[in-house]
Amino acid sequence: MVDCSSAEIVRSMLTKYEEVPFAKFTVMIQIPSGQILQQPGTMFVNPKNGSWSIVALFPESGMACILQNGAYFSPASMGEKTAL
Repeated sequence: MVDCSSAEIVRSMLTKYEEVPFAKFTVMIQIPSGQILQQPGTMFVNPKNGSWSIVALFPESGMACILQNGAYFSPASMGEKTAL
């Protein structure tokens, strides 16, 4: 499930949670028809509490979708053990 709304509403929610832009990229989203959309995306992070959101932007319609969000964002270390 993806939460989409006007870019203004999404921006106000990110502001409410004090998340600021961290990284820009292109997001690939497959829609129910099977078509893959390529849209500009941004990762927002709250540097105080580690909450984060990945947002796909749809500038042509003034919409934005929160694709994923989470908590405990922090840098990774090359020497750190991971599940991979």
